[in-house]
Amino acid sequence: MRLFNTSRYLGIFLVLTSTNLFAKEFPATFDIKYQLTHTTKNVGEVGITFAQSKGTYTFEVSTYAAGILRLLGDRKLVSKGEVGKNGFKPISFEFINVKKPNKNIKSEFSYDTKLITTYYNDKVLSGEFPAGTLDLAIYLFQFNFIKSKNSVYSFKILEVKKVRTYRYKKLKQEDVKVNKKIIKADLYEGNIEGRDNSTHYVWFSKKNYRVPIKLKIQTDFGLLIEQTLVNTSLNL
Repeated sequence: MRLFNTSRYLGIFLVLTSTNLFAKEFPATFDIKYQLTHTTKNVGEVGITFAQSKGTYTFEVSTYAAGILRLLGDRKLVSKGEVGKNGFKPISFEFINVKKPNKNIKSEFSYDTKLITTYYNDKVLSGEFPAGTLDLAIYLFQFNFIKSKNSVYSFKILEVKKVRTYRYKKLKQEDVKVNKKIIKADLYEGNIEGRDNSTHYVWFSKKNYRVPIKLKIQTDFGLLIEQTLVNTSLNL
């Protein structure tokens, strides 16, 4: 996956979900912390916070850059909307550039008109979106709601200003060591339709919740970044 352009710098450092028919429903709140490394060197961390109440949710993903990624600055994605037994239904989505707030972008979903309206640089864009479209912050967590055992999945994803198709294919099952704990996981290969060199890999936990515990991503400028779970309030 080609990272670090405006649409995907933060988002692909996120999460995915499942084919587990018995995945638990997410609790009212949870948090996850990941470490980012390049050739074993620390290049940052990712923090995720989730809260839901009475059918609505707020999902935040914050990336803190270090080392070779420091010049890119810290970024944040914020998704808000509705959540139910079938998963997420985003209503608003924000891309926040902490260092350069003039580059912030906000999108709003209108399900009555089937239009996404995007605001950035004093401009307003509007376009139709396919049914079931998710945003870059939450789409990987949508797997926790999937009740099928397919080996291939596809999603329509709002990448800040454009909707693209993301496809995932299950490769195999593996045991992944997180700190001193072994977590059983499914390994998926992901690709983004219309993007060159977009292949990336995501390991999803299998037991209680289907969330990403490890990712491997190739950046636009040739770096292989590994994202590994450090700790979480979820019982994996």
